[in-house]
Amino acid sequence: MAKKEKTILIADDQVIEHKKDPLSRFVIVVSNLLIVVLIVLCVLMFTHL
Repeated sequence: MAKKEKTILIADDQVIEHKKDPLSRFVIVVSNLLIVVLIVLCVLMFTHL
């Protein structure tokens, strides 16, 4: 049980850090957008071929 509580605490700390650090959240959003854009570009390339 002690181990389980420890992992929950670690997860809570990570959530708090994300709220404190808006830059990391911004980076995650930008990287997700880039992935979406790349997928869309690939689909467009394939449809034009």
